[in-house]
Amino acid sequence: MCDFKFFSEIRDNMRMTSYKIFIKVPIHILFYSLIFIVLTFLSLKSAINKIYLLLLRFKFISLVFFKSPYVFKEKSIRKIKEIIKSINTKSKSKSKSSLHKIIFLFFSPLKNYSLGQFINFFFTKNNFSTSTKIDIILFCNSKDISIFDYMELMRIQRKNIGAIRLVIEESCTLLGSSQLISKCMELKCQIIPVRNFTSITLTSLISGFKSSHCLFLDSSYVPNKSFLYEFSKYINSNLIASIIYADEDAVFLGIPHSHYYKPDWCYDFFLSNNYLGSNVAFNMQILRKISKAQPLFKFFSIYDLIFRVLERSSFKNIGHITKVLFSRKSKVFKEIDLPFIETSAVVNNFFKRNHIDAKSRPLNFGHKIEYDLFNKEVLVSLLIPTKDRYSLISKCITSILNKTTYKNYEIIIIDNGTTDPDALNYLEELKSHQKIKILRDDSPFNFSYLNNQAVKLAKGKFIGLINNDIEVISPDWLTSLISIASQPGVGVVGPKLLYPNNTLQHAGTVVGIGVGDHAFKGSARHAKGYHNRASLISNYASITAACAILRKDLYMSVGGLDEENLKVAFNDVDLCLKLLELGYRNVYSPFVELYHHESVSRGYDDLGQKRKRLIKESNYMHKKWKKYILNDPCYNKNLSKTKTDFSLL
Repeated sequence: MCDFKFFSEIRDNMRMTSYKIFIKVPIHILFYSLIFIVLTFLSLKSAINKIYLLLLRFKFISLVFFKSPYVFKEKSIRKIKEIIKSINTKSKSKSKSSLHKIIFLFFSPLKNYSLGQFINFFFTKNNFSTSTKIDIILFCNSKDISIFDYMELMRIQRKNIGAIRLVIEESCTLLGSSQLISKCMELKCQIIPVRNFTSITLTSLISGFKSSHCLFLDSSYVPNKSFLYEFSKYINSNLIASIIYADEDAVFLGIPHSHYYKPDWCYDFFLSNNYLGSNVAFNMQILRKISKAQPLFKFFSIYDLIFRVLERSSFKNIGHITKVLFSRKSKVFKEIDLPFIETSAVVNNFFKRNHIDAKSRPLNFGHKIEYDLFNKEVLVSLLIPTKDRYSLISKCITSILNKTTYKNYEIIIIDNGTTDPDALNYLEELKSHQKIKILRDDSPFNFSYLNNQAVKLAKGKFIGLINNDIEVISPDWLTSLISIASQPGVGVVGPKLLYPNNTLQHAGTVVGIGVGDHAFKGSARHAKGYHNRASLISNYASITAACAILRKDLYMSVGGLDEENLKVAFNDVDLCLKLLELGYRNVYSPFVELYHHESVSRGYDDLGQKRKRLIKESNYMHKKWKKYILNDPCYNKNLSKTKTDFSLL
């Protein structure tokens, strides 16, 4: 019998555009496989007859993978299926030992059936047919003519689909065409002509739908051949999923470009822009609740609808398919269809409905989210370990005292054995400053221990982990970071850090590049980054402790920094992952900028004992946080594990 689990594993681990499979098989099997391939090119009918004879004579299993530019018609595939069924029947009548099936899988990224579709068609009982059906709403504006691509794929996979509705603008030239009418009749698709998409209500869209989920599709995208199968498969194993989205790219003249491998659910990044896209599946129970509560709610945009679904569901039930299932037809990738002034209004409406004291301001590449503190400045304790290096610590303290507009803060300097006379004199002078405390500790350098000791003296509701080689640029840096850190569900918040030469040093930390490395390191100061990740408020698995703000109670609840196993390196990554594990989200803000003279005071960990200690701490992190190192939820498994520019794996 055929091992469908084996095929399922192959399907899940293959990309649509590249196949590298190595199979160890006997020479005679390869010989007969080669004969079949040659005969296929000569005559499909002749090849089928000869395979029939070969299979009757030789009982073997052969698995052949190759790329073919030819499209095999359904009746030809049915013929192959009938022959193999006949062979199996004769084999069972002659012997109890069943004859293994021979399977030939044909691949072509552009024309052929995908692997899932082919096997789904080839076998009567298989793991690729899902019991879950999806209702579909396809939106087509006046300029789109690619709805037939969707319709053809829906025809092939019709058994995985419930009801289908085509929402089409009245100005579309396809409306009323015989081709469209015949296609819709074949698919039993209801046509809903509208003046524009803002004139239709959600109630009229989903009325009569019976499936568990409804998939909203945008005809300005070219669908991947397996998009329906992938959504059905995900829903089949995650029936409570409230929102499901997939990765995408753009295509021009048949050539894909501008891939967008998205992170898993990132609330703060979603506020900054609709990275989920316009091809999204929703849980029908939630849509019905929205429709019942607001029967006259007009469908404005997918972005708006996602927010309304979020208000009635858990963030944990948002699903992400990490495969490119849709390609926008465009020379240049566009993030969303609507102007950002309109999508910014959608965010502000969300804030208003949920009584969130925040504003969304439109940018030319997304939204700037600003939270209001209402002049309630809670006490913040800034912790700064230091040793010697007068020029660094003096510049750090001076920039904080002179530039920071936030008034209610204290500075706790942890002096870890300073001997430099200039530095000692400077620290002595600071003792008289009302905002500054000096904690002397001459023990061997242990970044985690020093900060944990300082936290015990801290009186602030929030603490700030600050390196002594930090220099303030943005006067409102502390106000902005505290406003974000005050929001429910937020763990650690960090800013954009720059090298002295004005290139990026930190725009969030990606876990899994090594243990963790800073996103877009070395890029230009105002670089937008991969789909604006460096230029919009976003979520990352980790934030560097060179400058990090969080609530003191959160810090204490996870045991602070690990002073036993992570004395110097990766303690900030560990802290962030402990909070991430508890359901908190870590946030990066590009609208706060500081200079970071990285590792100037302590040096790099690349020689002698420092290197041994670094390797030990690295091994500890790989063992403790293996799941996040293998799959950072704020990154994407299809992106590089060696580069910080979000290039392809």
